[in-house]
Amino acid sequence: MDADAPRHARSANAHQARSCWERSQDHVPSLVDRGEARYCASKLLCLMYVRHLACVLPDIGVMAFNPSVVPGTEIGRDRNWLQQLAWKYVMPLLTPLLPGARSLNQSVSDLLWLLTEADGRRLSGHYVDGRLARSGSEDSRDQVKIARTVEVAYSTLAHALASTRSEAHKRPSQLSPVPG
Repeated sequence: MDADAPRHARSANAHQARSCWERSQDHVPSLVDRGEARYCASKLLCLMYVRHLACVLPDIGVMAFNPSVVPGTEIGRDRNWLQQLAWKYVMPLLTPLLPGARSLNQSVSDLLWLLTEADGRRLSGHYVDGRLARSGSEDSRDQVKIARTVEVAYSTLAHALASTRSEAHKRPSQLSPVPG
């Protein structure tokens, strides 16, 4: 940006660059921390899409399920050896004492309940934590953010599909003929 540009223009560009940098996770030194941030973002986006689908498909029960923290699973595979050992073997024993943690059996039971016994229409659009409907974060309920998320998702999918179709039309000679 030109040094003679108005201060607010320089500030806006700096903010935009910083926002892009902050949204990327390259500044997070640990691959594990980056993975956790991506996991949290993906959960938020899924819940936002569930809320959208519940609105556009009112006759279908659409829910987001939270199995909770489930020690003993493979989610800790990228941790160091000591953390892996604790996660895989020690933490499952402590699960009854840990707030927000559930055993694998409990989480499976909760999911089966949701799929087979729960009132799907009443829970549609909700974040189901075990067997309880929860409100979720403020961001997950923000209708403007939900609409923007859906818009970006559809645009991204349309672009990807157009690119795939374009590539397929460029290479018809590489397609094998259908046996007759």
